[in-house]
Amino acid sequence: MTHFLFFKSLFGRPALWKVAKPLLLADVLLVLIHATFAANRDSLCVGSICNWVTLEAEYGLPALYMFAKFTAIIVIMFLLFRTTRAAPFLCLSLALSIMLFDDALEIHEQGGAFFVDALGLSGAASLRAQDIGELLVWSLLGLPVLALLA
Repeated sequence: MTHFLFFKSLFGRPALWKVAKPLLLADVLLVLIHATFAANRDSLCVGSICNWVTLEAEYGLPALYMFAKFTAIIVIMFLLFRTTRAAPFLCLSLALSIMLFDDALEIHEQGGAFFVDALGLSGAASLRAQDIGELLVWSLLGLPVLALLA
């Protein structure tokens, strides 16, 4: 409960929103650009520009922007931990680092495929075998975060 109150007091600060508003505005702008290009694909997509502005591209502009935001937040959380010694900052820094590396390196996709082959997984409960393998990888990736929270 104390962690919840800690974060509630943190997000109630006006200085946080001075930083968050431009970042959220940039997110909305990237979504609007994607929607514009998706709706007018035939007339606007010249060369590989659609690959740079689409939300589906693994390393397009929106993905690179997200990687930059994650990296900045990870650094900020770690610096806040070093300054305050508050464990929630370290937990967030570690959890976000795992998420960033997983997304950038496609760890759960590749690990999921490995587990499907190595363990001979099959689909169940409307999930593909690949989905079950990816969930297995994510449960392993989450162990360090759970260990810090304990």
